Amino acid sequence: MSPVERCELIALIDEALAAGARQFRACEVIGLDERRLRRWRLSDGDGRTGGYRATDQALTEAEKDLIVEAMGAEDLCNLPPKQAFHRLMDRGVYLCSYTTFLRVLKERKLVQSKRKQTRTGRGKRPELVATAPNQVWCWDISWLESPVIGKYFFLYMIIDMYSRKVVGWGVAAQESGALARKIFARALEAEGVCANQLIVHADNGKPMRSRTLLSLFELLAVTASFGRPHTSNDNAYAESLFATFKGRVAYPEHFCSLASAREYCAAFFQWYNTEHLHSGLDYVTPIQVHSGAHREVFAQRNAQRKEHRRLHPQRYGGRAKVYAVEETVRLKHRVQLAVPAERTMSSPAYVQPAQGQMTSYGTYTVGDGCGQGPCDDLGLHALDGSPSRQYVRRCGHLDVEN
Repeated sequence: MSPVERCELIALIDEALAAGARQFRACEVIGLDERRLRRWRLSDGDGRTGGYRATDQALTEAEKDLIVEAMGAEDLCNLPPKQAFHRLMDRGVYLCSYTTFLRVLKERKLVQSKRKQTRTGRGKRPELVATAPNQVWCWDISWLESPVIGKYFFLYMIIDMYSRKVVGWGVAAQESGALARKIFARALEAEGVCANQLIVHADNGKPMRSRTLLSLFELLAVTASFGRPHTSNDNAYAESLFATFKGRVAYPEHFCSLASAREYCAAFFQWYNTEHLHSGLDYVTPIQVHSGAHREVFAQRNAQRKEHRRLHPQRYGGRAKVYAVEETVRLKHRVQLAVPAERTMSSPAYVQPAQGQMTSYGTYTVGDGCGQGPCDDLGLHALDGSPSRQYVRRCGHLDVEN
C-alpha cells in the first residue's frame, strides 16, 4: 500500500472518530487491524526490515545454460532428473547441487511436476535384518498376461534384500514348488551360499510352502520365513520390483509366447542389475552394491561435492549431502521363521538313499537319460560330507531354462 493511500485511510478513521464512532468499529468496517493503525501513526514508512536476501548464491545465466546443455545429451534427455544428475556425476561433471539442477530445469520447463504420492502408515517392528549381501533373499511369483484371456505365464523372481540384485529368476507356464526348487538350487550354487547363512522370505503362497522347496532349504540349512496371510506389504522388496518391472514403458500388454516372455525378462533383469541407478541405493546399480564396487563410486561423488563446496561455499548450507547406502536393511514387518536344524562339520555324512526309497524331500529315482548316477525327479544329486551347498549337484538333463 502506498503512503498516499495510507494517509487517506487514517483521515477517514479520524473523521469517523470525530463523529463519535469507536476506533475498533471504524477499523473493522474498512478491514484494518488496530495494531497496524497504531504503527502507521507512529511512523510514515514500513518499519519491517524484511527477510535475508542472498545476492551472491544465484547461478549466472551462462551456468544455467550449461546445465540445460548437459541435460540435452542424447542419452540423458529421456531420463528422470535424478538419474541424469548422477550419471553426469559419474562422468566427472558436477555443475551444481541436485536441488539447483532441478530448479533450473523447472525454470526452463524441461520437467513435469510429479504426482503427489500417498504416504503409508508406520510399519511394525522389524524382524529380518541384512547387513551384507546373501543374508536375506525375498522371492515371489507374478502373473504375466498371455494372448489367451484367463491364461498366464508365471515369473519366479528372487531378490537380495541388501543389494536389491536379482539373484535368480525363471518363467514357466505353471506355478510349481518343483520349478521353484530348481531355480533356488541354481541361485544358491551361483552365489556360493553356505549353510546357516541365508534367510529366504516369501508370502504364504502354495509354491512357497511346498514340501518340495522346503526340503531343499532343510538340506542346505537355509532358513525359510513367511509373512502374514493376505498381507502383500510383508514382502515389500519383491512387490516393489514387480511394480518397476510392469511399470516400464516397454512392458507389453501381453506376451505372445513363453519364449518372448523369457526374452523380455532376460533383457530387463540384465538392465536392472547392471545399469539401473536404484533410488533406494543412492543411485548406484544393484550389482555394484552386491560386489562392493559402490564404495569407489560414492567416494568419487563425495569428493566432487566436497570440491564444489570448497569453490562455492556461499551456495551451501550447514549440512552436506553424503552418498552412502544403509548399513542395515530391515524388512519392516513381522514374519514367521521356520528355522531348520543347524548343520555343522561334525554332523554325520548324508547317506544316499536306495532307488525308490522315500526321503524327507521326495522319492529317489534315476532321471530319464541321466548317466550321472542316482538323482531325484528334480534333477538334484545327493553328495556325502559337506554341510554347505555341495549337498546337492544339479543334473544337466533337467536344467531349468530362464
